[in-house]
Amino acid sequence: MCGIAGMIGRRASEATVRTMTDRIAHRGPDGEGVFAVPGVVLGHRRLSIIDLSDAGSQPMRSADDRYTIVFNGEIYNYKELRAELAGYPFHSQTDTEVILAAWERWGQKALDRFLGMFAFAIHDAHDGSVTLVRDRLGIKPLYYAEWEGNILFASEIKAILAAGYPAREHAPAIAQYLIWGYYDHGPETFFSGIRAVPQGGIMTIGPSGSAVRRWWVLPERVQAVTGLADAENVDAFLALFADSMRMHLRSDVPIGLTLSSGVDSMSMFYQLRRSAALPQLQAFSMGFAEPEMDETVDIAAAAAREGLPMHRVEIVPADFQAYLEKTVDALDQPFG
Repeated sequence: MCGIAGMIGRRASEATVRTMTDRIAHRGPDGEGVFAVPGVVLGHRRLSIIDLSDAGSQPMRSADDRYTIVFNGEIYNYKELRAELAGYPFHSQTDTEVILAAWERWGQKALDRFLGMFAFAIHDAHDGSVTLVRDRLGIKPLYYAEWEGNILFASEIKAILAAGYPAREHAPAIAQYLIWGYYDHGPETFFSGIRAVPQGGIMTIGPSGSAVRRWWVLPERVQAVTGLADAENVDAFLALFADSMRMHLRSDVPIGLTLSSGVDSMSMFYQLRRSAALPQLQAFSMGFAEPEMDETVDIAAAAAREGLPMHRVEIVPADFQAYLEKTVDALDQPFG
């Protein structure tokens, strides 16, 4: 998890963007940086996962100095893409630089090649534009607001408010939550004028204005898939699942596995049984004092059989109360 923020417009200020990134410093304790040209300031807070050296610092420029990026997330197939981009003068081992190289080679069509979760902003020195991009399912957050002729964007709403944007309630979204329990309001948020870049969305900001569109829409992609027999679907899923797990294990820091007794985490656990990486992981599970609520006994037994180090974290009511305010502050609004 990293944090990104920026300001685009005639009043774009480096001091303002630093205030924004300071507000979300918890997202990236390992480094910070700012890129500033007239009309555009991009800021970054880094959590180091791939290539822990200073070569991975952001904002990062492309080899030809045309593009500058601030990026939050991970491109899991960056090694495969890097092989495709042979000839590019890479200076780091990061997935961030792979995005820049791919953008230089394929432009926005590079998005279809990225497998991962991501939110990033790219400045194009040729035309002065800034492009904001969010991953297919909106795993990584990205918000924006128009303010006094400028556009602010950030990984968290609180960073936009820290820039001076007025905090005003957006009554329709709040009413939907209170009456119906809806917490997914599409691009709308609880704050008037602050919107989310849509999942699978791309926002282009240039001298002539801004425009938002979807670069990936799930129903369209589903309709484009040729029908397969049930057995073929099973085989295809298992192959994709195994490949996805293989890519998710790429990291230059230790990897943890959160386990419950549910289908999703236990499926990952049993897939990892086939990988030599399993004994190198650390597993964590949440337990409760009430036996009827606690799942950790069965989970610990499964982990012990595979030699997987297991850490049980017991949650009691006092913990919930102690962390409630921190949780609300981190999320800014209800979240699924």
